[in-house]
Amino acid sequence: MKKTKLKQWLWLVGVVAILLVGCQNKPTAIKSSTTSTTSSTAAAEEVTVDWPFYEIKKEGQVVGHILGTMHIGQKEMYPFPEVILTSLKNSQLLLTEVKMADLEAPDPELMMAVMQGDKPITEGMNEESLRIFRERLKEYGFEEEAIKMLNRLGVDQFLQTKYISPIAATYGVDMQLYGKAKNISTLKNEGLETVEEQYDILLEAYKEPADVNEWVATIPSLKEGKDSTDKLVKDYIAGEVFKYFEEEASDQEMNAAQQALLIDQRNANWLKVLPNYLEESGVFIAVGAGHLPTDKGILHLLEAAGYQTTKVSFN
Repeated sequence: MKKTKLKQWLWLVGVVAILLVGCQNKPTAIKSSTTSTTSSTAAAEEVTVDWPFYEIKKEGQVVGHILGTMHIGQKEMYPFPEVILTSLKNSQLLLTEVKMADLEAPDPELMMAVMQGDKPITEGMNEESLRIFRERLKEYGFEEEAIKMLNRLGVDQFLQTKYISPIAATYGVDMQLYGKAKNISTLKNEGLETVEEQYDILLEAYKEPADVNEWVATIPSLKEGKDSTDKLVKDYIAGEVFKYFEEEASDQEMNAAQQALLIDQRNANWLKVLPNYLEESGVFIAVGAGHLPTDKGILHLLEAAGYQTTKVSFN
């Protein structure tokens, strides 16, 4: 796997529930304003996106489509190609990771409860890790007192607000697609998971690595956070995000346990119900792009179940 931080993987493999809301809710204890953004409000030319959009067939008949999404983006990526919009309009069901309406009115108290730790985040850090951790907090503009009782997920979510703006989440593929779907009166939306299930997945994934000192080492500098997120958006636009999951690397930072939780197990669970949805035809599936590639990805699992998947050309 290509080296990247867990927090960047999450924009591609889903667990959209807390990530989108995390971008929309700024923490209050910030002493400097250095927030960067992956989506500029300045005028810019529209870009051509190599959308990971696939047609799904069974016995020669089209039964649905699947779009690999990213939970952040930029204005210049849109509008969607007409073929995607037509497929959405002709579908009876938009199937997403979670029901999108559940993200429109999030419960901030529940969100904070998910991000609260049961002990100080610095507990177990050695002297060097504590030094690095405090340097990172200072760079991001946070006081240690403000975040000391957050868990790892909470700390990461707060740090991300310094280099990912709310508008980047607004231009995420999921949210833009749902905006179009809401204007189609005949289109229903259902989720493959509940918000609560996604919270549980995230909390379990953030237990890795077990050693808190190893976790501290994965916290990026502010510049690293911005640069890696910007690159992720550019790679999505260029149609190159599958390489993050297909290439092997000895220095991968999403370990086997995290990959199993965030990708493999969820894909296997989804494939238990996807055939039932596809039997009804007219299904538009939109899940994180990281769920599509590899031999444990949705595309391969659908093929193994007797479906044919073909990437749609926009030329």
